[in-house]
Amino acid sequence: MVENLGIKQISVHRYSSVLPAYGMALEDVVDENQVPESKVWFKNGGIITNLKPKMVTLKEAARGRLHDQGFNDESIVFEEYLNMRYRGTESSLMIINPKSQVTAELPENGDNWGFGKALVQQHEQEFGFILSDRDIIVDDVRVRAISKSFQLEETQPQNVGDEKKFCFSGIFRGRAPQNAGL
Repeated sequence: MVENLGIKQISVHRYSSVLPAYGMALEDVVDENQVPESKVWFKNGGIITNLKPKMVTLKEAARGRLHDQGFNDESIVFEEYLNMRYRGTESSLMIINPKSQVTAELPENGDNWGFGKALVQQHEQEFGFILSDRDIIVDDVRVRAISKSFQLEETQPQNVGDEKKFCFSGIFRGRAPQNAGL
């Protein structure tokens, strides 16, 4: 392929072997927990009083494990999920709370549990119909805690004087060739 493209020389960055490790160090750390459940979702929200304590317990456990790894509350974001389906069907959908991008602060402020409406919308989008005459069953409660890795400070590139350049190499920038110092 190199011959077909007419490439005569390939330059490899001297830090190319450590760049993948550097990228991995900047990745997010995720802690995920799930517990089984078997409850009917009520439109009036009565089930929320049963499920919220489980969600809070899962969040606290995830927060503790992330704290053990050196992350603080400011870097933790929670995503809340309920595995839901219509009664009599086998196709359950993992529904993320539309408002679950909350910070690590507990307890939640107000009622932010839009799972029922989200299931109806996602079921219609994926399957093309809704079963409004059937109960909605909650099969699982799940929490994902995401902590941002330690971010490095941005630095501005600095020009290197000609005396520190090893050699010059022709590179293409846009459509015009330029000499670049190495």
